[in-house]
Amino acid sequence: KIPKKALEELTKNKLNIELTSINGYEEFEKNFYSEKYDCYYLQHGDTNYEAVEFVSGEKNDDGTYTFIYDGHSHVTYKESQFKLNCYVNDNVYTIISNLPIN
Repeated sequence: KIPKKALEELTKNKLNIELTSINGYEEFEKNFYSEKYDCYYLQHGDTNYEAVEFVSGEKNDDGTYTFIYDGHSHVTYKESQFKLNCYVNDNVYTIISNLPIN
């Protein structure tokens, strides 16, 4: 659980972007936002663990990395291919986005 205001501040302070500008925000809000409590909710546990198969990966000109992998969507409950973008700083991987490829 995270209050909407806290998530807005986090994306602004850490990513320097507005929460609503994130790719797929409308789908995220539809599936994880509770207007009644003004919070986002996501349940996760080890039972959701699953292996994925990486199809490709590359380092981008801006220093970020892009990986394509086959996995299972916990939103649509279908097998899907995903595009993961991240950057690495001092061996810490920070995910920028991790969305199904439409």
